[in-house]
Amino acid sequence: MILTERTSKQDPPVGVMFEALAQEVGRWWVSVEGEREPVVVSADPPREVTYTSPFLWRPSDVITLSLERFDAGCKVYLRHSSDAPFGPMEASAIKHRWGEHLDRDLRDRFDQGGRPDQYAVSLYRGDVDDWAIVDSVLGRSWQAIEPLPVQVRTTWAGRSHIATEHELRADDVIWAVEMGRHRTSVGCLPERPADLEVRLTPQRPGVGRNAEIFVPLAEFRRRLREVPSEDEHS
Repeated sequence: MILTERTSKQDPPVGVMFEALAQEVGRWWVSVEGEREPVVVSADPPREVTYTSPFLWRPSDVITLSLERFDAGCKVYLRHSSDAPFGPMEASAIKHRWGEHLDRDLRDRFDQGGRPDQYAVSLYRGDVDDWAIVDSVLGRSWQAIEPLPVQVRTTWAGRSHIATEHELRADDVIWAVEMGRHRTSVGCLPERPADLEVRLTPQRPGVGRNAEIFVPLAEFRRRLREVPSEDEHS
């Protein structure tokens, strides 16, 4: 049965992303307590990779990652399957952790040129009362219905910088990636229009743009609307 599923949008093309998933896990994967680096069980280049479970208490679970082209980059579809019992909170927490692996660890592999720094994190965060709130927001595109003040984090010279004077304009589209550090905001990536990241990120000589937008959790479903997926259109 399916324990959890999620989608990650990545800038590299399918072939590059497949190589990272199938042959370079050790270059980007960061384990926390209760985890280990997954082992590649099988690979069908350049579209699919199957992992062993990285979660020590669920050794028999199987994870399949499928890739498809998306604009100049790709989408990574993750399906975590299990024959062992699980509860909704455990499934939601594992889904969130996969988001951190794919949208932080793996993204840092390309954005920062190597393996990210170690970090400490609890898989079950006591300050999240209802993990269903997280599942209703993450892994989806959202469109602003009115101007919305946001924080923008950029990284250069190995350090993060947060600016608070930015705002989304009506009709801007963002992709919700992960909960913010204090669980009161959501980290999002610019999606549309094409110049959204340029508009939000200061130009610094010799440094590529890399903007993460933090939106207060309370603003979702109030000042943004969910953008239907391509599958829902079909």
